[in-house]
Amino acid sequence: MLIGELVKKSGLSKSTIRHYEDMGLLHHSLRQAGSKTYREYDESTLKRIEIIENGKKMGFSLKEGKHIVDALMSESLSKADRVLILQEKVQDIEVKIAALKSVKSQIESKIVNIEAEEN
Repeated sequence: MLIGELVKKSGLSKSTIRHYEDMGLLHHSLRQAGSKTYREYDESTLKRIEIIENGKKMGFSLKEGKHIVDALMSESLSKADRVLILQEKVQDIEVKIAALKSVKSQIESKIVNIEAEEN
């Protein structure tokens, strides 16, 4: 399929698809048609996009995603490795939650102080 069809099927923009290509997340082959060269994508590209987008929702960066997408598409990761990757992400999320709770507490404290000044 050409990039226009991939855009329609994936819901991504052309620039996002090209960005994913630049990062090595997506791959295409070249097809010559007359004097023009077109990027052509196979059906597995849609699966890769699904994995990338789901990974983003789970908090994985695009850089982390390349390794994971490649491994999942090639099925080279063992069950234990997949679990380990997800457990590490849970730990990262816990650290972020703790940091956000601290910031929230500081903001709430500031609000209380400001409200006390007005009285």
